[in-house]
Amino acid sequence: MTEESIDLLDALEMVDNPIIWKTKGDDFFKKGNFEDAIRCYTYAIELKPDFIDAWSGMRTSFLKLGRDKESNKCTEKIKQIIAKF
Repeated sequence: MTEESIDLLDALEMVDNPIIWKTKGDDFFKKGNFEDAIRCYTYAIELKPDFIDAWSGMRTSFLKLGRDKESNKCTEKIKQIIAKF
């Protein structure tokens, strides 16, 4: 991540909170920083594997980067999570 991405205090607050990581990903996405957005969404998903909103944000970030294969994998994962309900 870039130096401006996450400072130490932010990182300490975010360690175990998938919602904060997803929100930080959304912030990066809005700024057009899709790589850092993906990193944040990925960590949110590591903390909460069925976090559909994080999967969706990651899917859209991959689309913005033209990485269709990864985007499609996210779509499939979202479908699997929804099918469990």
